[in-house]
Amino acid sequence: LLSMDPLQISWSALLEALLYFFWLGGLWMVAWIDWQCFQIPDAITIPLTAVGLVTASWREEPGLASAALGAGLGALIVYVPFVWLYSLLFNRRGMGEGDAKLLMAVGVFLGWQAVPMCLLAASVLGLALFIVLGRTRYSFATQREGKTAIAFGPLLVIAAVSLRIAYWVDPAWRIIPIFSLAF
Repeated sequence: LLSMDPLQISWSALLEALLYFFWLGGLWMVAWIDWQCFQIPDAITIPLTAVGLVTASWREEPGLASAALGAGLGALIVYVPFVWLYSLLFNRRGMGEGDAKLLMAVGVFLGWQAVPMCLLAASVLGLALFIVLGRTRYSFATQREGKTAIAFGPLLVIAAVSLRIAYWVDPAWRIIPIFSLAF
C-alpha cells in the first residue's frame, strides 16, 4: 500500500464512495416505494445487484466470493421459506419476491455474513415497531385482503444501512462466530 501512488489510492476510494452512494440511493428509493406502494421494483434491485457483482472484485470489501454468495443467500433465504414454502402451506405469500431481490442486493454489497444478520435485525425492528405503533393512528401497517400487512423493504434497508455503518466503524462486526467461515 505504501508503494502505491497516492493519487491512485484517492481515485479508488472516490470510486468506492460513489458506488456506495449509488447503493444507498437505490436502497432509499426502494424503501420509499415499498412503504408507499407495497412493491419493490426490479428496475432498482436488479441493477443494484448487477453493479455490486461487477464491482465486487475491485471493492475493498466483501470480495467477489462473499458478494456472489451474499447475492445467492440473500435471494434464497427469503424466497424459499417465505415465498415458496409459505405459499404451499397457506395458499398465499408470506413475503414478496421483491424482498428477496432486495436482500440479494444487500448481500452483494455487504457479503453473505450480513444477510442473516440483516434479516434478523429487520424482523426484530418490525416486531418492535408493530408492538409500539401497531395500535396507534400512526401505524405503518395496513389492511390488505383482510390481513395486516407491513412493508418489509424499509426495515431491510434500515438494517442494511445500520450494518454497513457498523462495519465501517468496527470491522469486527463482520466476524460473528456463528457466521465466521473464511472467504
